[in-house]
Amino acid sequence: MNVLKLVIFMVLLFEGLRIILLSSYHTKTIGVIMVLLGYFILRKTIPPKGEIKKNRLLPIAGLLVISSDIAYNVFLKKSFEFLGLDWMTIIFGLSLIAYNLIPLRFEREARFLVIFTGIFFLSLSMPIGLLTLKVGSKAAALYMQEFITRPLTILLNLSGIPAYSIYNWVYYAGREGTIQLGIGISCSGAYSFAIFFSAFVSFVQVKYDRFDGKIRYLLIAGLLGTYLANLLRVYLIALAGFYYGRDALIYAHQHFGWIIFMLWVIFFWYFGFKIFFEGKKLKVIFGSDETNANES
Repeated sequence: MNVLKLVIFMVLLFEGLRIILLSSYHTKTIGVIMVLLGYFILRKTIPPKGEIKKNRLLPIAGLLVISSDIAYNVFLKKSFEFLGLDWMTIIFGLSLIAYNLIPLRFEREARFLVIFTGIFFLSLSMPIGLLTLKVGSKAAALYMQEFITRPLTILLNLSGIPAYSIYNWVYYAGREGTIQLGIGISCSGAYSFAIFFSAFVSFVQVKYDRFDGKIRYLLIAGLLGTYLANLLRVYLIALAGFYYGRDALIYAHQHFGWIIFMLWVIFFWYFGFKIFFEGKKLKVIFGSDETNANES
């Protein structure tokens, strides 16, 4: 498969998943369409494995994941409201429960779903949950303070704009008065970071049979770039508010995210496939023949 098609698949998959999972996006139908288009491109590149390795422990693990999330909400948070991270956790549990029952023709999809939701759970849902147990409802705010609002405050001060932060809030003087910029968990970049990590590993593990040094370097570069792209997004949003006021800030918030992230994904995957995959022989995990990544 050529580099262009793979880049198109990655853009559709990553941006589609972001639209579906982030509450700040309301066009969920577009996200679903993008993921489905990416799925049909991907499916053609991966031949079926020919077998499904059943594991009797998977359903038990799935039940534990779901029951733990419900108990966490009901008994610890004293809430019956299930949010985005809860639903991702429940989907992970359901995928574990159903995996042994998946028909052979859908084994590729089942494998990708289990790996994706599992890594998403381990990289975001579980850390936020554990941090909440330790510090309470301020868990997400503490995360954003360290990784988003404090670096953003530094950037604004370096730009000559006096600013300070308190947890997930940034305060700075705009031309129309003091601006209070609050950053929620869905806007913090945590979802983008977890989606990138989960989808990258899922794609590599489903399509290829090893996760070697070069691909690990590509993953590290991707995670760092995703973080910096999100920090740039928040910084530009803050600048829009400083120079042009509240309406411009809201407009920038609505559009800068998907534009910057999509441009980053295109750049990353184009050069990633060119440098790390193209012309490199990798054995397809479901087949016995070696193929070039750009020809698969």
